[in-house]
Amino acid sequence: MKYATYIFIAVYTLIISASLAHGADPLTYTLLEPSIQLGPSPKTSTNLLDYIQQLFLSSLIMAVFLTVVMVTVAGIQYMSTDSWSGKKNASATLQNAFFGLGLALFSWMLLHLIDPDLVKLKIDGLSSQ
Repeated sequence: MKYATYIFIAVYTLIISASLAHGADPLTYTLLEPSIQLGPSPKTSTNLLDYIQQLFLSSLIMAVFLTVVMVTVAGIQYMSTDSWSGKKNASATLQNAFFGLGLALFSWMLLHLIDPDLVKLKIDGLSSQ
């Protein structure tokens, strides 16, 4: 865990220093390919805040998708075994899938409940929405 923090700081520093060396604004960049957006039309130029918010929303969508996959796997596992231990494993998989989905949705709900602007990233006048 300690080394992961150091690696993150090193990579972040390299990205910021590279963008500053080229004279670019570190929060604005042009995508090579349009990203998946939940809005009406994809943009090719974005800022870091838009990207982080898209990443957060994409992770919530991925959590829902993976929950559906794991519920399907647990259902097949539960139906295909006759042993009690197999059924317990399937039940544990099902519980863990719903726990993970609940945790992901609870994090968004808690941030939105405290202040709806927390899920809209804003830094020094820059806005993601």
